[in-house]
Amino acid sequence: MNKWIAGVLATVVGGIVTAFFSGQINSSQIIGAIQNLRCDSTWEWDSNRSQCILNVTIPEQRVSINLDQKVEFIEGRIDFYLNKKRLPDSNGHAKYEPELGVVQIVVPVMKGKNMVGSTKEIIFSASQGEVCALQNMPQATGWMRKMKVGYLLLLEECGVSENKCSASLESSGRRVQVKTKEIVAVVANSC
Repeated sequence: MNKWIAGVLATVVGGIVTAFFSGQINSSQIIGAIQNLRCDSTWEWDSNRSQCILNVTIPEQRVSINLDQKVEFIEGRIDFYLNKKRLPDSNGHAKYEPELGVVQIVVPVMKGKNMVGSTKEIIFSASQGEVCALQNMPQATGWMRKMKVGYLLLLEECGVSENKCSASLESSGRRVQVKTKEIVAVVANSC
């Protein structure tokens, strides 16, 4: 049995060495394969983060927002919070609660500068680790970033901008339907 294992091992190593010197594989591919051995079967090595990651597809999500006032067109955005939950405002100030591994969306619908409806939904919860990023999503900047929003989509651009979401106004003008498309979340043990 030991001779058989040694024979298989010699064949594998010989094949790798031959492929390396013939230019069929390079050292980064070998190092990547060795690093992947560190990860569980569903996780993969990310050399940029120097740790194992898991790419998780969050299925499309649908939310319905009842509005306090009738609107003629859709204004607002979809805010994505990573590893925290936005709680109801207290005394006019936003409150947040850490929640590792969670992606929450908050959808405020506006009429001018007034919010006429909103909803909050947790759309993903990892069984382990933290959500480090949402792939191919526009990151929040400026005052939205200060409000701890990680990513955002404008409702006015849903169905137009890279097809990441859709939004529709019911004929009554008092309810908005919003749907996010599939999103890939990058999960790691720590970000």
